[in-house]
Amino acid sequence: ERSNDNSDEAVLEYQPGNVLALEIESPASLKDTTPAEFAVMNEKTKKDLTANGGWLRGPYTVSRSTSSGFQILIKEVGYKSHVFAEAEPGTPVKFGGKFKVPIVEGILNSLELEGASRTERVVMVATGVGIGPCVGAIETMVQEVDSASSYSGRIDLLASFRTEEDVAMEKDLNRLAAEYPQRFQWKSIISSKVGRISGNQESLESYLKPNDDGDSKICSVQNTHYHLIGNGQLVNEWKAGLEKAGVPSERVTFESYFNTMSEADMSAVENTACVVKKLAVPERETAQC
Repeated sequence: ERSNDNSDEAVLEYQPGNVLALEIESPASLKDTTPAEFAVMNEKTKKDLTANGGWLRGPYTVSRSTSSGFQILIKEVGYKSHVFAEAEPGTPVKFGGKFKVPIVEGILNSLELEGASRTERVVMVATGVGIGPCVGAIETMVQEVDSASSYSGRIDLLASFRTEEDVAMEKDLNRLAAEYPQRFQWKSIISSKVGRISGNQESLESYLKPNDDGDSKICSVQNTHYHLIGNGQLVNEWKAGLEKAGVPSERVTFESYFNTMSEADMSAVENTACVVKKLAVPERETAQC
């Protein structure tokens, strides 16, 4: 474990999509914690706080990183996230470990599949704070195009939020879309207004269909890479739908934050499979599921 206040530490080597263990000290010791504060803690947080000597610990996904620091995106939903949200600049934290394949690395791995067609498009499907690592990965891909192993194709992001107030990193995404219009576009889906992202085929097709429909090289099954991140139920439904559509498993990378044991909505699976297959054929408007 390392603390962020030690300038003698080695260079950090995190990338967007890496998961690390992050700790912050509770503002008060357990004996000083008010009944109201204790009441909002779930049982795991209470146990962790006791076992870790008053430090709150959790796994977090890196959004951006440099050789000397990293960023994570957190939604305030309980005591631990509240402590992070209210922490003053310079508050000591501990962090360590490096888990999960970084997003860009997973995409580049699919470029090297023997006998596979070239990846012409990357589609990212994110919910809530899953948007954070996507932004970092997109920045990396659009800026690093000189390497022979880099990805130079188009990137589309479908970002699902429950309400408009939940929308995060909008300025960053609009900036990227303006700076790299031929390579990156994104769409925000507010589920409380329009329903789930794969709730019906007509809407899903409008989300997945490239804005520039003139590029005949793009096939939604054979040469599109999908990265899924966020709500576990959505991730499971998309994985099942993409598999049913015939998308190679190597072209699907994912990370589930929560809700992983929820049963898949089979209508969402069918909608995803049908639309992806429909957009894979040359004459999309005449395709039938």
